[in-house]
Amino acid sequence: MRAKRWLAMGALLLAALPVAAQSVQERAEAGDAAAQYELGSQYQSGTQLPKDLAKSNQWFLRAALQGNGTAQLGLARQYATGEGAGKDVVTAYMWCELAAKSGTEDAPELCREIARGLDANQLEEARRRGAAWAPAIEKKQ
Repeated sequence: MRAKRWLAMGALLLAALPVAAQSVQERAEAGDAAAQYELGSQYQSGTQLPKDLAKSNQWFLRAALQGNGTAQLGLARQYATGEGAGKDVVTAYMWCELAAKSGTEDAPELCREIARGLDANQLEEARRRGAAWAPAIEKKQ
């Protein structure tokens, strides 16, 4: 009898996973930056949703454009590694600097790591791009 009860509880828990993910999806689609980041993370990890790095990148971008520093850092990592986006270290550094300016804890260390692989022109280009993005992001906050 206990085994049946445990199986029934397990089935309920498994059935609840898509519901939880769906509510995150609904909040993300409604413009909630934290939910957009969470949905991007779920697509990146493949734990609650099927792994889809392109969708992960899209949701991180939506959240990042609203000033979500953790999503900005997620984009920096994706562009630095080429996982979820084409590898582009200049864009990676741009997102990393924006994340650092928003106070995201791990951003300065990642920025230093990315910067080691950039020349002066690439750093200047990344900073120019970031300066162009920053007002649009600040306006949405």
